Amino acid sequence: MLKSGANAVQNGCIYALTTVELNMATISCPGAVVVPPPPTTTFAPGCAATSTPTPSAAACATVAFQNLNASIQGDDFLTFTLTETVEECLDFCACLPGGQCGFANPNFDNAKNTTMLTCAVYAGCHTAADATNTGGQSLPGGGVSTVTNSSGFCLKGCMPRC
Repeated sequence: MLKSGANAVQNGCIYALTTVELNMATISCPGAVVVPPPPTTTFAPGCAATSTPTPSAAACATVAFQNLNASIQGDDFLTFTLTETVEECLDFCACLPGGQCGFANPNFDNAKNTTMLTCAVYAGCHTAADATNTGGQSLPGGGVSTVTNSSGFCLKGCMPRC
């Protein structure tokens, strides 16, 4: 069941490696009748329906660094998304197909023009020494991009949580 006020990750909905917000009041399906699942069921795409929510990957993540003003610069970059919380970023990483994600780097990047975290994910674990991307790119309308509150979490050995 979609939890009222919950975001897409909390509801187990990840589409095309991007978290999306779900609002039952604004979802429309032309020509279809939408019937929500029974109230005791949660669903994560590609997984069986369960009666309990999927636990967060945060419980098994190892902190590599916190509160830096630079993000990871690595050849093993996989993808990124925007998330509201660090926990959502860790769950996004843990839910990538094939267990390919081993590291999550949530940070604030003013170039994204949002208050949400940029959640960059990588195949292998990293350390603070790899956090060398401080921004510095020119922004439309002037200004320069910056990276703040960057943290790193190794998820190697974590079981997928989706």
